[in-house]
Amino acid sequence: MREVRKAVEFLEGSDDICVIADIDADGVAGAATLREAFDVSEVLFPPGGMYGVPPDMMEEALRSHDLVVTVDLSPPAGCPEPDRVVIVDHHPPDGEPRAAAVVNPHVVPTLGDASASALAGMLAHLAGRRFRPWVSLVGAFGDNMARGPVFETLKGSVDPVYLRGGHGRLNLLQNVAAHVNAARRVMFDEGARIALEVISEAETPKDVLEDPELSRCRMEVRRETERLMSEAEVEDFGAGCGLATVASGFDVEGILALRLLDDEGMRLVAVYNETPKPCGYVKVSFRSDGSVDAGVVARELASELGGRGGGHREAAAVYFEPGPDVSEAFRRVVSRRPPKLDL
Repeated sequence: MREVRKAVEFLEGSDDICVIADIDADGVAGAATLREAFDVSEVLFPPGGMYGVPPDMMEEALRSHDLVVTVDLSPPAGCPEPDRVVIVDHHPPDGEPRAAAVVNPHVVPTLGDASASALAGMLAHLAGRRFRPWVSLVGAFGDNMARGPVFETLKGSVDPVYLRGGHGRLNLLQNVAAHVNAARRVMFDEGARIALEVISEAETPKDVLEDPELSRCRMEVRRETERLMSEAEVEDFGAGCGLATVASGFDVEGILALRLLDDEGMRLVAVYNETPKPCGYVKVSFRSDGSVDAGVVARELASELGGRGGGHREAAAVYFEPGPDVSEAFRRVVSRRPPKLDL
């Protein structure tokens, strides 16, 4: 836990912190938790649906602030002054992370399974700072990672009513995660910014669920998802892996992949959205039943397409410039023999 102790020391010792967070519920909830607990001067989100931290954003943050903390993201390769960077992430790193402290279960295995927001809550808890534990668990539910020792510790400080679901109904924190994610699916980094302010001011999860802007985004996502579900066709590439191609201005590939995975009874479904994000990149999202490592498949496909990708065993994504034949690249990846893809 040396890395964790170092991270707490850096956070406590700085009065000018910049947080750069992913735009999903995990990143937003983690940023909100750190901003409440420590001296965070600024929160930044990668623009226009961009994958990872843009190098120019990282450089400007380091010029303007004493300490930069990346949440649910890692710094770009060749990051200047890594001794002023703390990483709070749960994705498998590309190579050995260079930072003053790295709080990541892949680097500190004793952390077990954990979302980035839960890791942020752990840091606030260890520092004895004020924070709302329920906020730090929103990302765990958003990333389907409501488990592990960090989650269980924080869960003990959360009103049990917030965790009560069942009978096909989402609990309050799952609904909050869906609201926050809907904002970024519709408005990308602008939506994440709105969600950050809403969740930062909320006294209870219901305050988030009653926000009109987030509620509007969630309704729009539902309508768009149903439209695309009625049109999507999954091509079977063998080994229980399929690919669907859609066109939407919303970032709903992950929702579609999960729905299609259930409907088609496959091991892994990839959804390629051929409509570019505002940043100019296009995206493929993956969902797996766990028998295929979606993160490995994503990294293999990213290599084929000249893009960037990664994720977890059950969920992953690839971002790349428009142009390559995604279907043929996916076919090549799936056709490779085990054990590389664990098929």
